[in-house]
Amino acid sequence: MKKVNHTSKHPEFLLKSALNVSLVSVIAIAPFTVYDFYVIKNGMGFLGVIAILFCTFNAVLCFKGTYSLPLNLFATMPIMAGCSLAAINVWGVTASFWAYPAVLTCYFVLPLHLARLANIVYLAIILPFGWYNLSPDVFARFYAVLISISIFAYLTLKEIALQHAQLHRLSITDVLTGLNNRFLLSDSLENAIFINQCEKAPMSILMLDLDHFKKVNDQYGHDVGDEVLKGFAAIMKASSNSNDILFRLGGEEFLILLHSADENQAIQAAEQIRSHVQKSKLLPEGELTVSIGVCELVCNKHRKDWLKQCDANLYLAKNRGRNKVVACSQR
Repeated sequence: MKKVNHTSKHPEFLLKSALNVSLVSVIAIAPFTVYDFYVIKNGMGFLGVIAILFCTFNAVLCFKGTYSLPLNLFATMPIMAGCSLAAINVWGVTASFWAYPAVLTCYFVLPLHLARLANIVYLAIILPFGWYNLSPDVFARFYAVLISISIFAYLTLKEIALQHAQLHRLSITDVLTGLNNRFLLSDSLENAIFINQCEKAPMSILMLDLDHFKKVNDQYGHDVGDEVLKGFAAIMKASSNSNDILFRLGGEEFLILLHSADENQAIQAAEQIRSHVQKSKLLPEGELTVSIGVCELVCNKHRKDWLKQCDANLYLAKNRGRNKVVACSQR
């Protein structure tokens, strides 16, 4: 079983852009490589072959859903930059335009922070090549455009990264309570199972359901019901550790994944929440209570079975009169 990250270190955008850049590079470089081999024969064809091989390999990896940072950082990007530098050194102004896609390649095959650094290094290296092989007036225009493209690419990709992060947060967050929604639940449980198997750390889940919540909406209205849900979410947050992961499953049903908590610790956490809710003033009048099912992870248990067992404990808490905490050992 592989560990699944809640937030992807390399977003899908980077995977797709690296794939597209690699494919376009192969298509663009191939004709010139053939021409160099059979017509000019100046050795540039060998660089073209190397670039095509690495770009093809990178495209295959990306197509299979694997982004390789070392490959792009230490192979794809340096090869593309090296080809543009060699072309300027051999053909001068005729090949200077190859520097522009090389700059863009930085930002489309590398994470933004590394792309910015790689771009600065590239601009520093290409400076003497351009100065030596181009006339001063051509070099001034060439370098000014190159810097402008670099800045434009950085600002554009930075905005895309910010928008992607915002959309990702929205996709995994319950708007009303600010808790995680169901989107992350499966991955979070799989991670917990992975950690339990590798590190033998205990893992437990609490499944929580507000008692008679339909009556709250019927008696006080949905606006009050929404405030009750937000208040309950605040109690959950205040009663949880920083490593715990909180979810709103839907309606008045919630779940907490407790890291490094055995059944006894999970029961204590559940009782703390139950007691806090009962003593709270979440309702304008009357008392609000919560029923909680507790289940510690058993070795080699599937996440669906884990959830099913916890849900059964919650159902039992409801049947025993509500405002109860029920764990596997208390059945």
